[in-house]
Amino acid sequence: MGVVVEMDYITIIGLVAAALTAIAFFPQLMKVWKTKSTKDISLGMFSIFSLAVFLWFVYGILINDPPVTIANFLVFVQAFAILMFKVKYKIHPEHLEFFVNVLIINRNFETSKRDFINYPAPH
Repeated sequence: MGVVVEMDYITIIGLVAAALTAIAFFPQLMKVWKTKSTKDISLGMFSIFSLAVFLWFVYGILINDPPVTIANFLVFVQAFAILMFKVKYKIHPEHLEFFVNVLIINRNFETSKRDFINYPAPH
């Protein structure tokens, strides 16, 4: 005979909510990964959100609540990945070149400024 695990309806609701929450970020992560564009994602919001979800994950561990722990772990991984893409794609390569030329190499500011203005906007 196998072991029968009974789950009450509250746990089932929690697990369904956890699954939906974890799945919700996947399309955004895939879009960012494919397009390499994070222009419409707020760095501040995703930073705070990632920290909050991480704290919910820790909270889930501390209270021994699998739905809270699992959902927030999965969401944190995805949110953190989006946050890393945001940081990676925040500065357009040509704009980075401008800052390196002006701030580090001390190249002529007016020439660099003209070059900077002619570069495309960051994604």
